[in-house]
Amino acid sequence: TASGSLYFWSVPPGVTSVDKGHVLEIVAAPKGAVLVNLKVVTADWDKKAFLTRFGTVSFVIGDVPVPPVPPGPDPPVPPVPPVPPTPVGGLRVLIVHESSQAIPSKQQVILGSVPLRQYVASKGAKSPDGKADGFRIYDPNAPPDRDYVEWAKMFQRPRASLPWIVIAGADGVPVFEGALPGGIEDAMKLLAKFGG
Repeated sequence: TASGSLYFWSVPPGVTSVDKGHVLEIVAAPKGAVLVNLKVVTADWDKKAFLTRFGTVSFVIGDVPVPPVPPGPDPPVPPVPPVPPTPVGGLRVLIVHESSQAIPSKQQVILGSVPLRQYVASKGAKSPDGKADGFRIYDPNAPPDRDYVEWAKMFQRPRASLPWIVIAGADGVPVFEGALPGGIEDAMKLLAKFGG
């Protein structure tokens, strides 16, 4: 097969080279990266066709620059311990429970627990006459219209489920709202967080 090729070299400004056909000799170049482009045109005389190919060659003159060190992962941030709840003065505990709805026996124990009521009485809010006044159980359909305003504020809070517990300070501002714990031990632990 009869064929022939032509080489077209392209060098960046500042690079001195000698074109020797299929070889390009670099005579002088500034320090740094150099990119040389090549276009080869090959003639196939039997097929009466030309084939054009392109290529590039890159190299560095002088010292090879050290690539910058990529930033590593940040050191782990130590976990922040949870801030314990601040005990509130004059603890108020409101449980909203649908009396016609059956609840698990362990939650039923909470509703009638004497130790729980005694704990709330020792830490709880007082009525104007000085008596313990920190615990209420209300049916969701029987709002505390005739009770102190603090209980009404607590009762009016949104509820995601029943039975629901709201723990507040003497002013009726909630510090905890959520589903009633599953048993008396969990309920006492919850109250201790806020009752001190």
